[in-house]
Formats: sequence, structure tokens, C-alpha cells
Amino acid sequence: AVTAGEDQAAYTRDGRVVHVNGEVNLAGTVPVGAIRINLPLAIANLTERADRCLFKVVLNNGATLAISDYVAVGTGGDSFFTIYSGAGTALADCAANVDADCDLYFSGSFITG
Repeated sequence: AVTAGEDQAAYTRDGRVVHVNGEVNLAGTVPVGAIRINLPLAIANLTERADRCLFKVVLNNGATLAISDYVAVGTGGDSFFTIYSGAGTALADCAANVDADCDLYFSGSFITG
């Protein structure tokens, strides 16, 4: 669940480039599986993985991982980015590492169609 007072973000579009930033509070329940944040527009589908984009994320009050152990990735055609644990050698779902009152700050840019 997302706290009603902290569930919106801001974006600016400059041509095909979209910049987003915001904060959400994951309150009430512990998430399961992947954590996804919706985007205002879809990420463009480009060739040779040129559509991949990274978002800077900070999870404050995460249960077990350090603040710096999270990474967010967006993929062409999707209207969301997914937050992963980057603490190991491969990306993994991180919801099990987030407690019931976690603040999630994010910022990033992507190309839209």
C-alpha cells in the first residue's frame, strides 16, 4: 500500500525526454515480489537495448539492505520501472528487504516514443 499523502510524483517532458522525480511512502503492508513505480508515459522501444534506463533510488527505513543496495531499471515498452536489490552479483527482487514503513525517493530520465 502507498500512503495517500505521498503517492504522486512530478515529471517534465522536453521533446522525447521525460524527467521524473518524487517520493512515495510504502506504508501499511510489506510488499511481496517486485516493487514497481508507474511512469507518466511509456519508455520507448529501441533497438539493441538502447531503451534501458536507470533511476536513482533511495529507500529510507528499508528492513535489511543498506540504502545504496537498491537499483531501479526501466525497459522499453513499459510504463513503470522496477526496483531491485543490487547487493549481490545479479539483480533480485527486493520487496522482502523492505519493511512496512519505507520512504522511497527516486529520480531519473527516459526516452518516450
